[in-house]
Amino acid sequence: MISPFNTPVETGTRVLVTLANIEPHALDINRLVLLDHWLLHSSDFGGPPSLYPSNPIRAGEFGLKRRDLMLGIEVMLRAGLIDVTAQSDGICYRANESGIGFLGLLETAYVRSLANRAAWLATQLNLIASDSAMRSALASSLGHWSTELTNSDLNFSHFGPILEGDR
Repeated sequence: MISPFNTPVETGTRVLVTLANIEPHALDINRLVLLDHWLLHSSDFGGPPSLYPSNPIRAGEFGLKRRDLMLGIEVMLRAGLIDVTAQSDGICYRANESGIGFLGLLETAYVRSLANRAAWLATQLNLIASDSAMRSALASSLGHWSTELTNSDLNFSHFGPILEGDR
């Protein structure tokens, strides 16, 4: 059976919605992985109701999320809906005019829910930009699982501020 969740099209759509809401900024895959977690589990961070149900072992999602998002990014790149740029902090992705226009054509409740949460997420970026704020919010959302993650698992120092250098 094929699951409709976390397919390359679905993860690519999540990436595109996230990038469209922070446009014209670009994000690298590490930031996209973290923000995708926030997008799906928004209520854990004081946002709107989460799109995904609460799961006591959701810390395990991080192991697969990067691969799944990269497959989704590849779909969006092939479709010409996002652009890739080389920046000082690595390879970054940005929504382009075609991608933003494409999102305007999608009318499903799921895409509207994604867009609402991504808009909320975009307003939160300044609040979570520091390493300590991001680490604290992520650790508290993961609950007891955060104690099983090593400090290096929660080390965001190589990310820099979320939108730094994206201008």
